[in-house]
Amino acid sequence: MKVYDLHASKTSGRVKVAATIAWEDVSRPNQEVYFDCPESFADDISPNPNAFSLACAMPALDYGERRVLIEGTLCPELRNGLETAFRVIRQWYPKHKTPVIEATSGFFPSFPRVPPRAASFMSAGIDALATVRCNRRDFPLDHPASIRDCFFFLGFNRHDIDSEGPVAERLRDFERRLGRMSALAREAQINLIPVHTNIRFIAKDHQAWNERGMGAGLASIAHVFSRRVSRILIGSEGSGAIPSPWGTHPLLDPNFSSSDLEVRHDCLNLSRLQKTAIVSEWPAAMRILQCCWQNEEIAEDVNCGRCGKCIRTIVQLAALGRLDRAETLPNIPITADLVDKFGFVLESDLSFLEDCIEPFAEMGRLDLVRALKDRVKRYQDRIDGRGWRNRLRRWDKKLTRGRLTQSAGRMLRAFRTSRRLGD
Repeated sequence: MKVYDLHASKTSGRVKVAATIAWEDVSRPNQEVYFDCPESFADDISPNPNAFSLACAMPALDYGERRVLIEGTLCPELRNGLETAFRVIRQWYPKHKTPVIEATSGFFPSFPRVPPRAASFMSAGIDALATVRCNRRDFPLDHPASIRDCFFFLGFNRHDIDSEGPVAERLRDFERRLGRMSALAREAQINLIPVHTNIRFIAKDHQAWNERGMGAGLASIAHVFSRRVSRILIGSEGSGAIPSPWGTHPLLDPNFSSSDLEVRHDCLNLSRLQKTAIVSEWPAAMRILQCCWQNEEIAEDVNCGRCGKCIRTIVQLAALGRLDRAETLPNIPITADLVDKFGFVLESDLSFLEDCIEPFAEMGRLDLVRALKDRVKRYQDRIDGRGWRNRLRRWDKKLTRGRLTQSAGRMLRAFRTSRRLGD
């Protein structure tokens, strides 16, 4: 893979930094990768080779590219970090062959901005809000580690961007969300920096992005703003000190640092329930809390109240006795039937439910305790491989490397989509 023609341009009140990708070992057309933001941040954004190497490294790995050749000078610390991240990923997914990181002008360390400045990402979800809240508790505003900026980005949801740019409906929702967060930003004394990017769309597929590309993608946003920030915090998911393999992970994210920008995996000391408790004590956050997937539709409300992320947040707030504080979630009765229908998406969902067992027991909600334990056990039976469905999955994994299961999943999703469109 060659990454070249790194440049900046201005149009219609926005500034854009972009590069062209030329694939060398797979048959794919050249692609433009870009980041853009309001022109008021023009002095802060630059076509930084470190950013574009991060944006392209994991797609190159997934497609089997032999190298990533970046135009310009690359930081040796970032090169070493990417090589380390590749080794971690190969331990998780041994079939992958790692590309060599190259730079046309060689490797040379850059210097961080002075004075130092910290930032984080803002999605209005539990993890992002907890990162800001904990930072405000731990550091005075004039401390170098105090968060001054939050990047709010469009493009990480697979429905946000198409070949023409941001999808109009998604862009309108992005602007609405940005407006909702303005009051919290004023209270927390942070600057919201809205960013559009298409880096999600050079990923091989949805699974590759989630499992390998997400953390590097987040870090790449910070690197294009390395003139403005010298430290970026990526909030942990709250599932444990060493969570299951995932695209943003404490074994990966710090490796996306350079000599001028430190990348930290933040709040690893807190469980998701603990972070939810911290956020629930912040009224400004509870007025804008958005945990919904909204993958295919824009909900009329802030949260749909039905998807897995909504339900797990509702259950945790109920376990804390604070569901009524969430102005953006339905204050629905928490029943055993609701828990029974909970759909696991990630293994981390297991710990999110397990953490709720003790609080509900203290409330005397033994019906929910039984339902939670039963739901956790059924999921554990599934991942432990019990039952005929799991025997079939193991057979498929051994003989076809999971291709039959993946094809069946794609067909089922297509069928559900066609039914929904038909309705």
